[in-house]
Amino acid sequence: MRPEEDGPLARTITGRIEWARKMFRIYHETLRADYETGRLSLAFDGARIEALRVSDSIGVSALCRMCDREQGGSCCGAGIELRYDGWLLLVNILLGIELPQNRARPGSCFFLGKADAFLRQGKCCASTTCAGL
Repeated sequence: MRPEEDGPLARTITGRIEWARKMFRIYHETLRADYETGRLSLAFDGARIEALRVSDSIGVSALCRMCDREQGGSCCGAGIELRYDGWLLLVNILLGIELPQNRARPGSCFFLGKADAFLRQGKCCASTTCAGL
C-alpha cells in the first residue's frame, strides 16, 4: 500500500482506520503494558465521558439528534471524519470503542451510524462549529 493510502494522516478515513487497527494488532500488548499510555488513555477516557455527560445534561446531544433527523445533520456531513487522525483512532481502539467498517449513511460522517449508534458508544464529535448551538 502506498504511504498516502495508509498511515495516521492517510487521505481517506478508511486508510487511517486501517493503519490504527494494524498498529493495535502489532503493538496492543506493549501499549497496554505501558504505564504512561494507560494513564493518559484513562485520563482521555474520563474527559471524553465527562464531555458527553455535560453535552447530555445541557441538551446538546438531543439538539444534535434532532438536527440530524429533521435537518439532515449538516455538521455530520461526509468529510468531517477527516478531522480524526490515525493516532486518535488508535486511542479509541485502545479504549474498546468499535470503529465502523463502512459509512452507514451516504453523505454523512463516516462515524455517524444508524440512529447515532456510534455516538451512543461515547465518541465525541470532532465538529464544534454548529451555529445552532
